[in-house]
Amino acid sequence: MKRILPVLLFVSLVAEAGTPLPAQVVYGLVRTAYGFPYMDSARVVVTKGTTECARYDIGGILPDGLNYRLTLDMDSGGTPYAPYAVKTGDALTLSVELGGVASPLMPTNRLVAGAPGSIVRLDLCTGTDADRDGLPDEWEGELCANSNGRLAGIADVNPNDDFDGDGLTNEQEFKACTFAFLRTDVLQIRDFQKISDTRYKLRFLSSPGMTYKLVATGSLKSGSWYPLRLALREGEPVSYREVVGDGNYQTVIVESEGSMMFVRLIAQAP
Repeated sequence: MKRILPVLLFVSLVAEAGTPLPAQVVYGLVRTAYGFPYMDSARVVVTKGTTECARYDIGGILPDGLNYRLTLDMDSGGTPYAPYAVKTGDALTLSVELGGVASPLMPTNRLVAGAPGSIVRLDLCTGTDADRDGLPDEWEGELCANSNGRLAGIADVNPNDDFDGDGLTNEQEFKACTFAFLRTDVLQIRDFQKISDTRYKLRFLSSPGMTYKLVATGSLKSGSWYPLRLALREGEPVSYREVVGDGNYQTVIVESEGSMMFVRLIAQAP
């Protein structure tokens, strides 16, 4: 009689490991609750659960008026090739740390990981927004405190109002980093002086950390504005550049590029 021997099969189930994919870049401008861009002493952190995925220590203003740029390492799925790697659709948490302590964040502290290789701009502001009008309560509180009793509380602050009557709405004042209760603190060119046949000197009051550029047009009817080259001192060549404010008056030199030129000052705000 033939003996039948049982055959035991051992199957090892091993989860498929993920593979690295092109990173996703998240960048933008982080402001204080009073509208000023962070220049230093702040850190932007992205976490998945309790695991840190990326961080950026703010150390100044980057090109185009930004101050942070994060790189998220992407994974194809399955078992992550690294604990910090994320895959498309992962729910992530954003925080801005000051002295190692996370601050309240608006408009959101949530981020969903996007497609590998994608680039996302996300502008943030530390502070709270209890009335959900897009302006930080702290900034609105300062406006109320300087309103001579005209504003009883933050509920009285309307983003579309022009409290100080300088031509900018409260929301525009916040974005331009100017005080909405000071009529003299407004985004504008103060002086425009001809210094040669083709060169002009102009001044404007800047806000700390804000990035400014100048654009020009030959006709206000055309609606077509182009970047204007500038210099920071007389005698130096003009070039395409931005000016980062420090709270003082900034003086720049521009060259005319036609028989007629209209100049506009722009604060690069989100």
